[in-house]
Amino acid sequence: MTTMPQHRDFALWYSQVDLGEDPSRIKNRWAGVAKLLEGIDYKGCGKLVDVFLRRPGAVESEGGELLRAPFTETDPNFLQQGNTEELTLLAEIVLAVVLDKQTQDELAGWTATLIYSALAGGAVSAQSKTDLLSRAESAMRLQGRLVRERSPLPDEPKSYVPPLDFADCIADDVNPAALDQFRTVMGKVAAKTAKTIGAIARQARNERTALMALLEVQDEELDLLWWASNGQSETTGKMFSEMNAADSCLLAAVEAANRTQFEPAPAAIHGLLLKAGLSAALKLSIADAINACDVAWLRKISIADATTRTPLHFGIAQRLQSPESNAWSAHWEAITKIDGSSQRSALDITHLFYQERLVLDAFGSVQ
Repeated sequence: MTTMPQHRDFALWYSQVDLGEDPSRIKNRWAGVAKLLEGIDYKGCGKLVDVFLRRPGAVESEGGELLRAPFTETDPNFLQQGNTEELTLLAEIVLAVVLDKQTQDELAGWTATLIYSALAGGAVSAQSKTDLLSRAESAMRLQGRLVRERSPLPDEPKSYVPPLDFADCIADDVNPAALDQFRTVMGKVAAKTAKTIGAIARQARNERTALMALLEVQDEELDLLWWASNGQSETTGKMFSEMNAADSCLLAAVEAANRTQFEPAPAAIHGLLLKAGLSAALKLSIADAINACDVAWLRKISIADATTRTPLHFGIAQRLQSPESNAWSAHWEAITKIDGSSQRSALDITHLFYQERLVLDAFGSVQ
């Protein structure tokens, strides 16, 4: 059984579930959480998000199967049906533990971005026992900083030639004239030389990898900063600050996402979007932002299999089904549980769509 330490808040989160008088059951539940975490991946976290958000059929399909297997293994009495509320809580707890990683973790960063997008930054109402949205926002900031953290480079070039000492390869009483002994000595010399060369190659490769990572981070920063400082859309040639707020939101999000090489987003992304000319004061609805876009452009950026995990892209897919009508928003609101008429700042909508692009890019859905 796994030895992963129990999360400090697990007992509190699980206190609402009646586990009877057996004190070992809470221990078994944590063992199930730890077991699931051992093999969880991007797709698994996506399924758990669907369960947490109570998407229709999520518990009855792959999400429920993913959850039940490890908990049945650690507790033979784990219910196989009629425990939707417990499964929903378990899905949330697993996601919360994934988000709480304090070291660089690609899965934590991607999951945080996915949860933020699926909840539309708080526009989607969801009962949470772990304050999952706040955890996701914290994880996005932390992982966004860690993934761009400079790898330490040496202050000055190191010597790649460590001392070669073959003295221990040759015994004092070796007779050079003895061919067999000479072959043995040369074999040891060859082995030690190969080991030394291998160490040199690994050291050089590690420093080159650190240098390339540094350059990639700097390239991303410069690309985003120049784009924001310019304040001009590369697609239309117009200044974002001079465009209608509804026209600029999704456009700016796509252009910024195209320049982002690492997930999650850089911690300064709000500031960069403001610098580019997006407004934190002008208000509009998500439906307004989608309706303002040219249908031909929406088709270029649309995702055919968009789901409610990325509600703005899902809204675009709904609109494209009836491009001549704005009636799509009522159906979209009913499915996503988002108030389509609710007013948000142009900056917030841009940020939401930007985060969705990063989620989709991680799966290779954005060209």
